[in-house]
Amino acid sequence: MNELIELAKKKLESYNLKELSKLGIKKRRLMESTSSNIVVTYPPLSILPKINPEKIFEKSNKKGFTLYFHIPFCTGKCLYCGFSTYPNQSKERVNEYLKALKEEVKLYLGHKQIKETKIKSVYIGGGTPTYLSKEQLRDLLVFINSNFNIELNTEFTVESSPETLDKEKLKCLLENGVNRLSIGMQTFDEDILRLILRRHNSKEAILAYELAKEVGFENINIDLIRGLPDITPEKLLKDLEVLERIKPESISVYHLIVKPTAAIQTLYNDKPERFPDKNATLLMHLMILKKLKQLGYEHNPIDWFHKESRVYQQQINKWEEVINQLSFGLSAYGYVNNVQYYNERSMDAYLKVIKEEKLPIKVGVRLSKDEQIHRKFVFGLKTRIDKRLFEKEHGKIPEQIRKKIDKYKKVDLIEEDDNFIRLTEKGALFADEICVKFYSENVTKKLST
Repeated sequence: MNELIELAKKKLESYNLKELSKLGIKKRRLMESTSSNIVVTYPPLSILPKINPEKIFEKSNKKGFTLYFHIPFCTGKCLYCGFSTYPNQSKERVNEYLKALKEEVKLYLGHKQIKETKIKSVYIGGGTPTYLSKEQLRDLLVFINSNFNIELNTEFTVESSPETLDKEKLKCLLENGVNRLSIGMQTFDEDILRLILRRHNSKEAILAYELAKEVGFENINIDLIRGLPDITPEKLLKDLEVLERIKPESISVYHLIVKPTAAIQTLYNDKPERFPDKNATLLMHLMILKKLKQLGYEHNPIDWFHKESRVYQQQINKWEEVINQLSFGLSAYGYVNNVQYYNERSMDAYLKVIKEEKLPIKVGVRLSKDEQIHRKFVFGLKTRIDKRLFEKEHGKIPEQIRKKIDKYKKVDLIEEDDNFIRLTEKGALFADEICVKFYSENVTKKLST
């Protein structure tokens, strides 16, 4: 396996990182604004204005829907977590939130477009949805299945953490339509797990995976984080050895961003040497790309690796923009009828708005035709741009975007053939940094002020 480190080193040495840096393409560890360095919405949250929620439905399109439900509860707060999560909440508080979540859904179901449209994929994320009791989970799943037109065999994912999984909960998930389980493991290194305040060890994580298999889950994703403090290429080799042994259907590997709202920033400020530098981060990313390819995993979309037929449909739906994304719960974000929106981000604010029988959407904007095109490239590059479909929907690629494509093709970050535009392996190392370059001038200007 040491050959993998050497192979990745040689590949990294062949890249002209100084040339990329001059183009503004470089890996960043610290979050530089109120939006994450990881591009998840366009335009970013930090520049979205207030919006009247009803404006979302002033226009409609014929695209289907994917659903997202946010459960903000966990058994504790991880060192790296900068999200709106609420650890160790009482049963009463959880029930209060779940009741509000249902009320939010009912408010949306008053719109004919939503009530009659078939659902293409469902995702329950967090937080840790499996923090809920078996009874709470069953009640939520029954509610979702009875209120939406969910097609048979639709991808239905629930996020989880090893310490929250048991046989009864897993059976409950399967019996109520969940067919894809995502387990957050982050690493298999015991010292790092303790450092980042995970509430499980490596053995417990693997046992949770094996239990899910035993109960009947055929599609299990494992979440890992690259760039954690104290990680080394040698420790990463051991993580990869575990993946080779257990062979999950899919693997997601996220880049660690140090957020100002996360406790990990204190560690970074005091002891930055405990974090891998830019070159080490890129080296280990290359190790992941090459090893998972050797193991037969396909790489699509960015940061996700899957076995044949186990593509992560929810994320493909979102980034290829073939569908509306309708999201529920505090801090949830969606994209419906070309409107990018965010819900209220605090528990008290979310519950207050729901009690007033209003949609809890705080900010949002309807994208112009030009902004829709930019959004298509910002997210499309994380999968691939189908040129024929793009031309059918938007016409010829605008000259300003064409110049950017050609610019990054020259430095081997983007490749293009008759059918598709996509990132190269080299480009995959800097996916979010490249996507940002396809922001419109208007969005870029607002972010800089």
